[in-house]
Amino acid sequence: MWSIVVTEDFMKKLRKMGIYKRVISYLAGLAEMLEKDPSRVLEVLRYNPVIFSIGEYSVRRYRVGKYRLFYIIMDDKKLIVFFDVKPRRKAYRR
Repeated sequence: MWSIVVTEDFMKKLRKMGIYKRVISYLAGLAEMLEKDPSRVLEVLRYNPVIFSIGEYSVRRYRVGKYRLFYIIMDDKKLIVFFDVKPRRKAYRR
């Protein structure tokens, strides 16, 4: 069974940016959909472009309003790990 995991740093950034409730609500809905139809949710999450790779994992970003959530999909452990969030204007800087 697939699970969504968030890092402590991710949670701190959400609180600091004042978007904690909105993003947690979004992730709760995503977790519910993941329980019902994992293949559909994974298809949508994998559709997002790969930004860069960390070892064997591809980092992707997902849009939530003016913010971008960064995550990796760990197929071997059946985890989706959200580890960073940035405002849109900073997320696309190189």
